[in-house]
Amino acid sequence: MAGRKSKEAHKEAPEPQLHPLTGEVVSNPLVPDWIFEGLVTLSLTLPNLVFSGMHWYDTLHLMKWFVTLVPVGVLSVLAGARLARYGTERTGFVLDPLGTLWVGVLLFLSLQPFWAPLTSSVTFLKEWLTLGSLVALYLLTYNLFPTGNMIRVALWLANLNAAVNVLFAELQMRSLNAPFPFIMNTPGYYIGNTAQQEMFGLWMAIAVLNGVYLHVAYGGQEAAGRIRQGALLRWGNLVLLAVNGWGLWNSTARGGILSLLVGFSVFALMAWRNYDRSHLRRLGAIVLVLGVVLAGSFVADKALNTGRATLMTQKTLDMIQNPGSVGLRIGIWRTSFQMFLQHPVTGVGLGHFKWNYLAAQRAMFDKYPDGEWQFTYWAHSEYLQWLCELGVFGGLLLAGMGLFWLAGFGRAVARREAFPLEILWAAGMVFLIATDAVFSRPFHRVEIAVWFAVALALSARSFLPSRLSWTEVRHPAVFRAFGGLWALVALGGLLFLGDGMLGDRYLFAATQSRDPNFKMGALDQAGKHFMSREEALEQKGYLYLMVAEANRDGRFLKPGLDLLYQAFRQRAEAKKLMDLMKGYGTLGEEAKVREMTRFLKPGTFQLQKGGPASGAPRSAAP
Repeated sequence: MAGRKSKEAHKEAPEPQLHPLTGEVVSNPLVPDWIFEGLVTLSLTLPNLVFSGMHWYDTLHLMKWFVTLVPVGVLSVLAGARLARYGTERTGFVLDPLGTLWVGVLLFLSLQPFWAPLTSSVTFLKEWLTLGSLVALYLLTYNLFPTGNMIRVALWLANLNAAVNVLFAELQMRSLNAPFPFIMNTPGYYIGNTAQQEMFGLWMAIAVLNGVYLHVAYGGQEAAGRIRQGALLRWGNLVLLAVNGWGLWNSTARGGILSLLVGFSVFALMAWRNYDRSHLRRLGAIVLVLGVVLAGSFVADKALNTGRATLMTQKTLDMIQNPGSVGLRIGIWRTSFQMFLQHPVTGVGLGHFKWNYLAAQRAMFDKYPDGEWQFTYWAHSEYLQWLCELGVFGGLLLAGMGLFWLAGFGRAVARREAFPLEILWAAGMVFLIATDAVFSRPFHRVEIAVWFAVALALSARSFLPSRLSWTEVRHPAVFRAFGGLWALVALGGLLFLGDGMLGDRYLFAATQSRDPNFKMGALDQAGKHFMSREEALEQKGYLYLMVAEANRDGRFLKPGLDLLYQAFRQRAEAKKLMDLMKGYGTLGEEAKVREMTRFLKPGTFQLQKGGPASGAPRSAAP
């Protein structure tokens, strides 16, 4: 009897967890497999379907941040605590050279407030914690992401997410989304729940590359007789590929289409150089499906008058006929370069590109007097924005990291080194998102950036050495301290997000009442929460202006303008600029009006006695 119980206990004992890099048994892993796989899959596959909705002040981003970053934060608390307790010997934790450089970037940015002209501490902390989450996900993926089925499950779920977004976008284009509160209320826009056309196109491109990998993987397994359902999985994947390809073409997002072309080419190159060349033949089916879907979009445009294919054609012709505008980005890029020249060494500060845009644009007009006045939050090129925010030294550090990875990739391709098939996907994904970053802002949408972090870690695990002499740490206590700090920062980030969500509820409550006293009380409460305090200050200013206008009582105008001016000094935006010019003009405060008009295009305004500047340009949408 005792022997039988012993055997049953032995059968029920869990399999030992192996380190994906070394293959060795890990006695106390950073995180158990099932927790890691579940939370990372959630972080990768759910965010592009959710948004905050009309019961939050921030109707879009808050829930996307929650479902993307909370899983990473929980994993970081667990991993950091176990690293602090058990050290590298029992957890198997490896801090690889590229990961070391990423940690170095975080340390560099932690010191940036000492020299950069920061104006918004809330913006800086939000951006720092988001980047820290991506670095944490990189380290977790490098040390825990298994080869095999996990990546395929994640890709299937992501592709289903993308296909649902295509359905949502089709309903939005036909203004049929109103009955469905779980679809963003953006009739006439082909964006699904991604909230932005370029991000929708990029999400479709990611899904198509996922489908490329799954088609090749299932085709190879079916040919080898290793899976019975190979044909079913392969054809099911092709159906999803067709749906997501339809979404990509109809998004008219040129950056997403170009990025997919680059990612697909890298996948094909590695299939030819580093893997079984029979996979190249399987890629032909992908090209055929995408070609048929593209032709179908033109047929649908003619038959149903959708206008999507026509719009795509017009955008393509514009690129050919007006290459100098770079897709209407040239004015933004010129302004971005002037911003870099204003702060070449220190940078303007992490997350502060948008708050320095108006001042940099004024300098741009000195060099390009025929430029167009506009306002945007983004450089529409991540590399240019990083250069502006981090300065030349931070930019060189990031460039060096990119070259380090590229050297490893080039060496692996040249030597025809053998890799697991998912590494072809990982390399293609890194190139896809990095290409999109030339023209867009994928790293400022965390639901996209997590894919880059995972792909970068998986590829670095194969292309780059796990240790170099300059990354070796000979004192185990250093890693234990690092683990403790990692857990504490992650816990602080989770508390910061939770506190910010409470602040958002107070901001929302203020918008739902018509009682000025209740509004002010709610804004006072929102101001007590760090993430929402700057927004609360701005809304207090607007509340005073609203009361002044409603009651025709000038006593409220001056304090409202002073609060709004303080908010403008923290976060310089076009709307606040125009409202301040109008308000100070009404009060006849010429000095303040002149200060505001410095941000306008010269020659487009004139001061009027007792009124605002006239001829002020309108602000462009961010």
